[in-house]
Amino acid sequence: MPCDRRIERLLEDLRRLAAQDARLEVFGARSHGYRLNHVLPLARIRALEDRRSIQFPSEYVLFLTEMGNGGAGPFYGVNPLGERDSDTGDETRSWWSGDPLIGDLTRPFPHTAAWNLSESAIARAREAEEDEPELDAYWCGVDGAIPVAHEGCALRDWLIIAGPERGHVWHDARADFGGWRPWMDGGRTRLTFLEWYAAWLQSALDGRPFAAPA
Repeated sequence: MPCDRRIERLLEDLRRLAAQDARLEVFGARSHGYRLNHVLPLARIRALEDRRSIQFPSEYVLFLTEMGNGGAGPFYGVNPLGERDSDTGDETRSWWSGDPLIGDLTRPFPHTAAWNLSESAIARAREAEEDEPELDAYWCGVDGAIPVAHEGCALRDWLIIAGPERGHVWHDARADFGGWRPWMDGGRTRLTFLEWYAAWLQSALDGRPFAAPA
């Protein structure tokens, strides 16, 4: 039995959604089937943090230890700790294997407000070849953040683990030249990891698409 009331509510809503969407019609549901992976021992997470000189936000740790190490969640599901989708989305890869999308996790996430290249730079980037500096700079590994979900077509959601935005979830729309945007609650409040997960559940239960921030 989860010891945190927030986790109890999330698990109950997940059970409701799985029953309501028995045909797996919610976007991404066929990928995870509303199943969570086994939870992780807290000691294993702390050992990883010590080894990498990082510290995960408390809500994320709570999810890993009381709900599951990834599985059922927004879009194609929550990534297991230390993994992300491949660019094609049909396999996973490790953060620790020289992944070019992952920067220095000990350094602060570089953004505190929605960010993108200028319109002229985007136009140049759209026309650039793969090895052009414009594209290299745009797609460089991001510091202080870990990928937690794949929306398809190389669009991802990231949990910020270092810097002023620590604990918040941001949307990475660089694949569509949309830059970076924080997930919001409809107003000006940025969503933490469990709030982001709860927002997905509520949207799905209400029959509404879970749309990335504009």
